Amino acid sequence: MTVVTWIHVEGLKKTITKLTKLRDIDKTPEFNISLRIAADESVSYWGNNVYNYFGTRISMGRSVSGQLGRSIKYRITAKRITFSMRPIIHEYRGKSWEYGQYLRKGTSPSIGAYSPRIDKRVPFGIHPGVSRTKYWTPWQQQFKYVTRLLTNSSVRMAVRQINRS
Repeated sequence: MTVVTWIHVEGLKKTITKLTKLRDIDKTPEFNISLRIAADESVSYWGNNVYNYFGTRISMGRSVSGQLGRSIKYRITAKRITFSMRPIIHEYRGKSWEYGQYLRKGTSPSIGAYSPRIDKRVPFGIHPGVSRTKYWTPWQQQFKYVTRLLTNSSVRMAVRQINRS
């Protein structure tokens, strides 16, 4: 369940070449630490900002479990940071479903409108459905943009640190 497919540091080749003539920079401890710092900052950004896009309950004055904010995880391999979501399982009318999939793929209209007054879906009315392009796509574009900035900045700092030593 990949959220942001990946952030590949190879795209920073021009930046690295301008800052240093080192070969195999990706094998240095400073470089690997810089990727971990960028990934940690990206996870923090996710937790602090995901509800700006998926905060309907908060805007209605209701509490949230915080699972969505804590759902992001990452893995670093070679020159790649891969972000993914932990499953967020919800139950409704005896059926369980993965909430992250609902966010990523959207949902079609269905019977059973949401009643904010009682904070539940009711068996009558129509839920209009949600297109993935309404919330998920803009959030992912923003998250990718910020993650690339954080990664670029962190790698630049690592290269400067390597050049000093």
